[in-house]
Amino acid sequence: MCKFESVLTRFSYRLVLVVCWLLCSLGARPFPKGGDTVLINRAIQQAQKATDPDISIRELDSLYHLSVDRDFADGAFVSLMSKGIRYFEKDEYENARAAYSDAMPWARKSTQKDAVAWVYNNIGDAYVSEGEYVKASDFLYRALAEIKRLPPGPYHTAANIYNNLGIVNQRLNLPGKALEFYDLAEQTALSGKLDYQLANAYELKGSYYIEKHQPDSARKYFELELSIGTRLNRADLKAFVNYQLGNTYIEYGNYAKAAAFLETAIVLATNEYNYVVIDARLSLGELYRRTREYRKAEQILLLALADARAHNMKDYYLKGYAHLIDVYRTSGDLKNAVRYMDTLAAYKDTLVNSEKAKAIIQIELRTATEAKDRQLAENKLLIAQQQAKIFKKNVTIGIIAFAVILTGLLLLMLIFRQRHKEYLQAEQIKILKHENTISMLNGVIQGEENERTRLAKELHDGIGGKLAAAIMQLSSLGRVKTDGNEQSNFDEGMELLDDVGKELRETAHNLMPEVLRKQTLDVAVGAFCRQMDRGGNVMVQYQHFGDFIDVSEPMKLNTYRIVQELLRNAVRHAGAKNILVELLVREHTLTITIEDDGSGFDRDKVQEGVGLKSLASRVQTMNGHYSLESEPGRGTSVHIELEI
Repeated sequence: MCKFESVLTRFSYRLVLVVCWLLCSLGARPFPKGGDTVLINRAIQQAQKATDPDISIRELDSLYHLSVDRDFADGAFVSLMSKGIRYFEKDEYENARAAYSDAMPWARKSTQKDAVAWVYNNIGDAYVSEGEYVKASDFLYRALAEIKRLPPGPYHTAANIYNNLGIVNQRLNLPGKALEFYDLAEQTALSGKLDYQLANAYELKGSYYIEKHQPDSARKYFELELSIGTRLNRADLKAFVNYQLGNTYIEYGNYAKAAAFLETAIVLATNEYNYVVIDARLSLGELYRRTREYRKAEQILLLALADARAHNMKDYYLKGYAHLIDVYRTSGDLKNAVRYMDTLAAYKDTLVNSEKAKAIIQIELRTATEAKDRQLAENKLLIAQQQAKIFKKNVTIGIIAFAVILTGLLLLMLIFRQRHKEYLQAEQIKILKHENTISMLNGVIQGEENERTRLAKELHDGIGGKLAAAIMQLSSLGRVKTDGNEQSNFDEGMELLDDVGKELRETAHNLMPEVLRKQTLDVAVGAFCRQMDRGGNVMVQYQHFGDFIDVSEPMKLNTYRIVQELLRNAVRHAGAKNILVELLVREHTLTITIEDDGSGFDRDKVQEGVGLKSLASRVQTMNGHYSLESEPGRGTSVHIELEI
């Protein structure tokens, strides 16, 4: 296309956007709804290709607002993601992450299945470029979790996630783990015929073998990447390959050929892919050190470090300073070597302390972002007011009336947004109160369990031990010859003490049941039910279904206590003779059903006692819910559902 045609196309595209926006403001549809989406998609593609990133960002921002007006989720999502990518290309990583974060609500509405994973991956990628590997890993693993929730199928985002996780592990000096992720990226890209992601996987696997000093394996992957880059005519892939082939020929010792590849990479990547330029310059510095051209090595390494600082690429500092120290040490310039060793050590200390500063930085960023948003809102309001004044001076009475109506609609929208914001804040406060209540209840229940454990130990080890000693002493007295009546009284006393000892051990066992630590929940509850059944006064029918192996220890203990409390209430207070206990695990839900034929009660006339309050507290701590049905003379039925 000639230059005139290109200008005309861009002018036509912008004119269409202006006309569409004006008609949307009037409440009209310039095209059918399907036509809107086609028009917006074409406009987004055109904006993505803009040479000037600032112009591209402004156009994408306009397209985002237009998509919101038309309730076009895919358009809003793609325009914000494209805006973040353009910020990323400008090395403005914070702005890129902000755009990605704004895209998240639209990603959840998008028809693109892996949209949410794409957002998390791009946020993680921005942190990788800044050397924030802890934060990067957090978002990348969130992205991976989202992918695993989707139906089986090749997703380009999955390959990108695996490649990024490999980069993080390689830079954290975990090469084995990195190679596992690169292999996963390669498999995903091959199965989905994702050429660009496959080329990235080949490039990263090649870099892995370079670090392992296996140039033959590295060259194989770089040549595979080059064939893809040539076929797709991708300048970024060509730049990557030339840089990595340069590293490969350094390993071979062919420095002339290596220098040619590295210089070609710099030419291809200049003003487009800054990290490739920095990488290539660092490799050239190492090449010049090996050829003893120390002055050239020093100059190009200092230039690479300056570029890294200019583009906020912290992860290049350690590598750059290490290369520079090698140059000074090899050339005999020990003074500069020591000076940069101190700089390198200080930077390493900064990295070590970064975890302590992380919380402070997050607070500062949040505060700065809120202040920036407030200022932006004030500026937008001021601009709107100024435009309204100009508009009133230059339009007819009819347009003035239209402006008043439009202003009213804007005010209604602002009021609606404010009320929605207040509603969200109120909901957040409710959630925090609920979490605080659960935390307090957990503390109370844990205190009860600690007290039960203490009492059980005192009963078993203290009073139980003394009682056992007393029985032994009295047993020895029983061997002394006495008349018949005294012997009978003595035997009855010993039987009474034996019964007391059994009840004491049983009480201690119920307070701190060892079976809970050794068996699954269904076995422990079964043992308790059999113990109740052996009493002779009540028949307990116990049933259990499903696999209880995934029930956590806290849930196991709470469930056991719930069953204990309900069975004891049925026997002691309701006089039940027959009790049904049923446990069921199905689809990550634990269901407890307990029914008895006791006296029952009228819930409208009887206040809840300590037992029911304890039941409600335990169920609430586990985010579950329960129902209780009872009538006088018709027994009681309790049904509880808990999420595992």
